[in-house]
Amino acid sequence: MSERARPQKPLRNPSHVAFPKGGAPYPVVEQLPREQEDLELALGRKFIGALCHFNGIQFGELTRGAEPADLACRSPDGTATELQIVEVIDQELRELRHMRSTYRDALVEKLGDVLRLFSGCQVSLVDSGDPPYLPNVNSKNGRECLRLLAADIQKVGAEIDTLEAEKIRSRRTQTRYPEREVVILVERVCPAGEAVPFGLEWTGGGPWYRSGISRGLLPAAVRSKIDKQYTKPASARFWLLTYSVDSPLREDDPDIAESQRLLEASLHPFDEVWFLYPYADRELGALVHVWPTNRDG
Repeated sequence: MSERARPQKPLRNPSHVAFPKGGAPYPVVEQLPREQEDLELALGRKFIGALCHFNGIQFGELTRGAEPADLACRSPDGTATELQIVEVIDQELRELRHMRSTYRDALVEKLGDVLRLFSGCQVSLVDSGDPPYLPNVNSKNGRECLRLLAADIQKVGAEIDTLEAEKIRSRRTQTRYPEREVVILVERVCPAGEAVPFGLEWTGGGPWYRSGISRGLLPAAVRSKIDKQYTKPASARFWLLTYSVDSPLREDDPDIAESQRLLEASLHPFDEVWFLYPYADRELGALVHVWPTNRDG
């Protein structure tokens, strides 16, 4: 009998851009485990590393936990702490990133040799980041959006040999169904005629939200765990570790304040609640202590 497949998380990995002293910036991406148990252990290691680095709190002996905990660890004096883990999901941001990446890949395939016109250039598609987002690239409307974008990129490419080195040229294009403005930016890195690779990316802002107003992302994750009505372990501290690979939260973020109010007003088994934004290729991450609000240190 084959072993039952372990549950897997969707592929979402922490990343950042590195700025070396002597070279061009480059992306750093860490491939997190897909299997849920391995992912939780990887996040636990980053959490323990961040606790030690930023807060001077030392934990060791990280292992899988017994229900209701996902993980367990111990402080140097032997005190046990058990962790329940929950992901904070920014669905709108994920839809935006998916749109950009799938259309970028489809444009590379559709344009093919046309992109050789941009040899020596960096081509960037830039949009606002606000909805409505473009439909699935394989749908009827998606194929029409792709056709319009490809046609305008080809028009820019037909005249790009007149663009001087270290100069930038831009063109605005508009899709239909839905209408969405996209700016085509082309920067010439090398003089025309030199056979060097081109680059194509789709970038821009993130989804707009009102400053000072909670987006409700962290509170939704916290509430989902409160609603589980876990029984607190009898012989260990019980902490809730929230995390996101979508975007970090600062201590003054409205999501933090709303989550604190929720935790103060609710019955729950958690002794402490933390938020972690894991760093790529480092055993730590950005860390915010969410609850209780009067914790020393």
